Amino acid sequence: MMKASVSHASKSAVPQSQIFFLSRIWRLRSPLLKLLVLTTILMGLIAVLQKSPIKTAQDQSSEISLGEDLLFKDTVTEAKKTAIKAFGSGDYLSAIQNFQLSLLQQPDDPESYIYLNNARSRIKADANPIRIAVSLPVGKNPAIAAEMLRGIAQAQDKARELGINGIPLEIVIVNDDNDAAIVRDLAPILASDLSILAVIGSNASDPSLAAASIYQQAGVVMISPTSFSDNLSNFGSYIFRTIPPVSILAEALANHAVKQTEKTSFLVCSDSRSSDNDLFRIHFSIAVEASNDQILPIACDISQSDFKASATLRQAIAQGADALLIAPHVDYPELGIELAQAAQGKLALLGSPTLYSTMLLDKAGDKLQGLVISAPWHADPKATTSFLAQAEQRWGKTSLTWRTATSFDATQAIATALRQVPLEQPLNRFSLQQQLRRDDFVAPGAGDPVDFWSTGDRGGEAILLRVQPGVGSQGYGFREF
Repeated sequence: MMKASVSHASKSAVPQSQIFFLSRIWRLRSPLLKLLVLTTILMGLIAVLQKSPIKTAQDQSSEISLGEDLLFKDTVTEAKKTAIKAFGSGDYLSAIQNFQLSLLQQPDDPESYIYLNNARSRIKADANPIRIAVSLPVGKNPAIAAEMLRGIAQAQDKARELGINGIPLEIVIVNDDNDAAIVRDLAPILASDLSILAVIGSNASDPSLAAASIYQQAGVVMISPTSFSDNLSNFGSYIFRTIPPVSILAEALANHAVKQTEKTSFLVCSDSRSSDNDLFRIHFSIAVEASNDQILPIACDISQSDFKASATLRQAIAQGADALLIAPHVDYPELGIELAQAAQGKLALLGSPTLYSTMLLDKAGDKLQGLVISAPWHADPKATTSFLAQAEQRWGKTSLTWRTATSFDATQAIATALRQVPLEQPLNRFSLQQQLRRDDFVAPGAGDPVDFWSTGDRGGEAILLRVQPGVGSQGYGFREF
C-alpha cells in the first residue's frame, strides 16, 4: 500500500504544479500581459524542441539506415562509401552524384538505388516525407535481402512516378538478420518513430511473428511478403501478407507428385529451425495422406549435427520411397543441396519455395536438376508485364524471384492505400490501415492485383517450376509447366 501511494504522488506532483502555474497566468487581469506571458512560454518550448530534436529510428541504431550507413557489406564501391558519407553529413547533392556513379558499376545494387531515391527526396527539403521501413536479413542472408529489396526499390520508383499527394516516399532499411531476438530490439525503435507509417518484413516467420505483436500493439501496419506461418493469419487488424497461405503452395506440390507423377511413398525432410518450412512439411504431408499415399515414418531433420544424408536415403529407399521433399531453412540451403545430391537419380526431387533461389542454381544447379518446387510467382521470360520490363531496365540481367515480386506488391499496396486516403484526412498509420482493410481495396501488383482477405492474407494460386539446364540464360533455371 505504501509503495502504491508513493508512486501515485510522484506521478501527480508535476501535473498539479503545472495546473497551479497555468491558473495563476489565467487570473492575470490584463489580456495583453496574459498574451505576452503565454507567448514567451510557447517560444521557450519551441527553443527547447529545436535544441532537443526527436530522434528518428536511424539515429538510434546503426542497423537502421535511411542512407547514413552501409548495411550490405558485399556491394561496396568507393563511390558508394563517398555517397553514404555525404548523405550522413547532409550533402545530398554529392550523395546523389556518387550513388549514381556507384550504380554504373553495380547496377543490380538495390541499397544504392533506394539511398539515391532517399537523397532525391531530401533535396526537396520536405519536412514530413512518407517513410516506410523494410526489415531484412541483410547480414545473415544478403542474397535473399537483395532479392526482396529490388522489388521494394522498384515500387519506390513507381511511387515517385505516380506521387502520393505530392509527398516523396522514403525507405528506411533495417538489418534484422532473420533473428527474432534482434527484431524484438529493433521493432520498438521503429514503432516509436512516428514518421514511419508501415513496415515491410520480416523474411522468415519467427522474426515476423515477434515483430507482429509489437506492431499490432503500437498500431503500425506490417506487411510480410515472404513469411509462411499460419499464425500470421488473423493476427491483428494491422498485420498483412502478400503471399497466399502456405497450405495452397504445399497442396499444389503434393497433388502434382501424387496425380501427375504418380509417386506413392515420400521421404519428407525439413529444418526444424525453420517454422516456415516445418509448416510446409506438415501441409504437404496432410495433402499426400489425404490421397491415401504414404509419408515414411523416418525422422529427417537436416538441421541435426549428426544428420547423414546418404544413410537416411538408403533407409528410405529400402522402405520403398520414390520421392523426396526438401524444405531447408532459408539461411542454410546448402543442407538441402547435400540431400538433393545424394538423392539424384534415385528419388523424384520436390522442394519448398525456399529453394527458389538463383544463387543456389549458380552454385549447384547440376545437383538440383529435375527439382520441382511450388512458388507464388515466377518471372516468366515470355511475359510482357510492366513490372518485368522495368525490372530488366533497372537491374539488368539479374534474375528475379517470387520474393522480389511479393516485396514489390507489399510496397505497392502501401503506396496505393496512402494515395486513396481522402484529402481531408491526415496521412498516418491509422488512415493507412483503414484503406488496406477496405473490402474493395485493390492495388496493382507484379502479376495479379493485390487485395487482402479479412484474415490479412492474400489469395492466389501456386505455380509449379522445374529446374532445367539452359533456361533463360547460361547454366540452370526454373521453367514453369
